[in-house]
Amino acid sequence: MLIDAAALPTDPLVGTRYRVVRLIGGGSSADVYEAKGPSGELCAIKVLRHEMRDSQEAAARLLQEGRLLASLRHPNLVPLREIGMTRDGRPFLAMPRLAGETLREIRLRKGALAPAFAATLIAGALDGLHAAHHHGVVHRDVKPGNIFLVESTSGPPRPAMLDFGIAKVHGAATWRTTDHQFILGTPRYLAPEQILGGRVDARTDVYSMGIVLFECVAARGPFDVLVGADMLTVMRAHLGLAPRRLDDVSGAPPALARVVARALEKKPARRYPTAAAFAAAIRGAVAPEAAFAAERRAS
Repeated sequence: MLIDAAALPTDPLVGTRYRVVRLIGGGSSADVYEAKGPSGELCAIKVLRHEMRDSQEAAARLLQEGRLLASLRHPNLVPLREIGMTRDGRPFLAMPRLAGETLREIRLRKGALAPAFAATLIAGALDGLHAAHHHGVVHRDVKPGNIFLVESTSGPPRPAMLDFGIAKVHGAATWRTTDHQFILGTPRYLAPEQILGGRVDARTDVYSMGIVLFECVAARGPFDVLVGADMLTVMRAHLGLAPRRLDDVSGAPPALARVVARALEKKPARRYPTAAAFAAAIRGAVAPEAAFAAERRAS
C-alpha cells in the first residue's frame, strides 16, 4: 500500500510537526505514513484513523503502545521518537523510517527461507521480545507482518518487533475490550491459552514465534488445515491438532525440528520458559557456518 500525499483527501497529520510523504500501511484502526520531520528526516508516523476518532478504546490502545515503546530500548525493537496529538485530537506515534521490509513481505517474495537464515532472523526477533518480557510486556500478536527486517550493508538484516498495540502489561492497568468474548490477536498465530481466555505470558509469544519459524522454513503452517480455512477451523487446530514435524515437511535439520516442536507444545509449561531460552535453542540447533552461508545467499 503506497499512496502519495497528493492523492490523500485531507492531511492526516494536521497540526503536527510532520509533513506527509505517502501512506505506507495500516491496520484496523490506525494508518502508517512516511513523513518528513522538522529537520527533513524521514519518519514513520502511526496515527489513529479519522473514522476512529470517537473510539476511546482504539485511542487508548495506540497510546498504550506508545508508552510501552517509550519504556523499551533494544536493537530488536523499533524505537519511539514522539507521542503526540493531531489538531483534531487523534493520537500518533513517530518512529524512525527504517529501510527494509517485513518478514511477511520477504516470505511472499521468496517463499521458503533457508533454515539457518530463518533461524537467525527469528532468534534476533526473540531477543527483542525477551527485552519486552523482562519489563512485563507480552506482545500477543507475533506474526510475520510484525517483524521488520532492517537493511544492513555489512551483514544480514536486523529483525525488529513492531506493533505492540494489543500487548499485555503485567502489573499495570491497561485498556480492556468492551466485548469479553473478543479474542485479541491473529488466529493463525494464536496460542491455545489466548483462544481459551487463559493467562498469557512469555510462553504465549514463544508459541506464536514457533509458528512463524515453522512457516518461514516450510512455507506452510504446522497443522494439516486447508489454506484459507475459516477462523474457527484454524483455532480448533491450535487447540486439538498435533503439529507436523518441521523436518517431515521441509529440509530443516532434526535438531531445529525438535526445537520448534517444543515451542509448539499445547501446554505452556512444556514450552521454553522464556524467549531467550527459545532463541538460545534455535542458535544451538544450526551451525554458525551454515547460518553465515545462508545469510550471504539471502542478501
